[in-house]
Amino acid sequence: MENNSRPLSFAGKWVKISGIRGNLKKMLGEFDGNHAFGYFYIDHQEGQTLVIALTFDLKNDEMVNVKSPVKEGVHCMSRLHSFGDFDQILTASEEEIRENDLKLLIPLEKLDARKDLQQFRGVDFFDQFRAPGFPDDVKILFPPAEKRNPELVWGRVEAYDEENYRIQFELLNQPSQNFGVRKGEMLFAVPVEVEDQVFLWGELPEKPAQAPETKKKRWKFW
Repeated sequence: MENNSRPLSFAGKWVKISGIRGNLKKMLGEFDGNHAFGYFYIDHQEGQTLVIALTFDLKNDEMVNVKSPVKEGVHCMSRLHSFGDFDQILTASEEEIRENDLKLLIPLEKLDARKDLQQFRGVDFFDQFRAPGFPDDVKILFPPAEKRNPELVWGRVEAYDEENYRIQFELLNQPSQNFGVRKGEMLFAVPVEVEDQVFLWGELPEKPAQAPETKKKRWKFW
């Protein structure tokens, strides 16, 4: 993997993969190869996804045993929830894309359907809250109130306010306590620092979540 990159830095790009193994190798089946060219993108619901356009081996730095799922009419896809099934991933050069005539069965614009979330995906601050392999799904803290304890839930980001670091999200799971919200509702959250820990603070609709009064200044809002 490129030393200065995050997995999300490859989103919406043609990539070159080397040292294929594990589940990815099994998925390739008859199109097996130690190397591949593919297109890496983010599916809003299914997460990090790789579509293979070409597989090959290398012999004396020359491509051999070249196989093309696309030419066979096969949509060869893998959900890359980790980068553990290969040794290296690099952004393919314009020359490699042109010389190998890289293309897919599905138009690229259909794969990159949520370009409106590219800005949110590019903010590495949110990486600490993301579900592994699912960049648009983040962990949210519902704050304590009355007899309710704080509770962590999952939300799928649908909109992002860059100026205030505020996200709008769909609640993905029903909380175990009664916070007055239901799975599937659209809510908002902002980053809050609580005693040296940072959370995405869920804004509950029944009353806006407020930080409790403390003698020490331990709460920081963005």
